[in-house]
Order: sequence, then C-alpha cells, then structure tokens
Amino acid sequence: MADDIVTLLRSDPAVRQLTEQDLRQAVTFFRARIGPLLNTTARRHPLGFLYASEAVSDGMNLRYHLWPEGWHVPETQAGGEIHDHIYQLNSLVLGGALRHETFEAVLAQDGDYELLEVAYSTAESSMCRTGARVVLRQLTNEVHGAGTAYRLAPGVIHRASAVAAPAATLVLTIPKSAAPAPRVLIPVGQGAPQAFARRQLTDGEIAEARKLLENL
Repeated sequence: MADDIVTLLRSDPAVRQLTEQDLRQAVTFFRARIGPLLNTTARRHPLGFLYASEAVSDGMNLRYHLWPEGWHVPETQAGGEIHDHIYQLNSLVLGGALRHETFEAVLAQDGDYELLEVAYSTAESSMCRTGARVVLRQLTNEVHGAGTAYRLAPGVIHRASAVAAPAATLVLTIPKSAAPAPRVLIPVGQGAPQAFARRQLTDGEIAEARKLLENL
C-alpha cells in the first residue's frame, strides 16, 4: 500500500483535490502507520505539531504530521515559522485545514529579514546566523482543506499553519542532491529561535494523538 500512497502523492498537478476514495485510502494508511510510531519515534516539532517519519526508498521518506487542538509554536521558537526545505515536499491534508504561504527573498543590505541556517544533531535543531539580510515578498496565500494535495519545490520559502485544528497531513519528501543547508527567516532585531530538543511524546500527548486519530 505504501507504493500506492507514494504514487498518489507524486501525481500531478502540483495542487489538486483528491477523490473521496483516494482520501479515505490515505487516511486509513496514515492511521495504520503513525499509530505504532507514537510510542517510539514520534517527536515534538518546533513549529507546534507532532511528527513521525519512515524511509520508503531512494532516499524518500513518508512523514506523518498531527496538529492537536490548542497546540502552538513554543515561545522559544516564535518568529521562525518562515523557512525552506532541502527536499521536494508533497503534502496531503487529511483533516482540518492549513494556510500555506510562499515567499520570494531578495538579498538586500537594508532588508527587514535576517537569513539563518538550520543545523541538526541527533536529537535537536539549532539556528546559525549568516549575516545576510533579505527583502521578503509574499507570492501565494492559500488555505487547503481535507483532500487537497500540494507540492513545494526544494528551496522555496514558505510558511504553513493550521487554521482549523485538529489537523493532519501525510507528506512525502524527495531529496535533492547537493542541497544547501535549510534556511529560516526572522525579522531583523528579533532573537534567533533557541535550540529545540525534538523529544519523544509524553503519555498525555500520545493519548491526545490517539484520540485525534479516532476522529480523523
């Protein structure tokens, strides 16, 4: 079934609405795969959701994202929501709704945003200042509900936030060769987000996630 899901997520066009049958298949797959991972590899994400992932093939990974109701970006990570990825992102909204924005960044000495690079260790992520400043211009601003799939190319700056929670997305990532470090953009003068420990879930968080899955 994983092969069918990968094919579904890689389909064209880049933004599309799935049939009810395909959406039900994806939801069933999501529940079956994330359930066993909640007690083992699932983690808190610095952008206010929980996630788990597993390798598929050829460097591709399937990721399972959940935004429980009432979860927010931690104060220590505020301002770091605008970022890019070093892989192609193929996302399907399974429940709730996400606001998805994309941006263009132009290097400028008097830019109002500062460019940071993300560094990863085994259990945490941290930000490194580059000294570069940019002017940021919004390109798109869309709300995607359940059944909508969208694709983001590597290096495209974006921001995704749950506007109707609880929310869930099934994501396929496809690596890009020789990709640079991922980037985060913060307003000039704002402190960089602190290092974030991507810890395992507590018993209470696991119970909350399982309840969410029952109603997905």
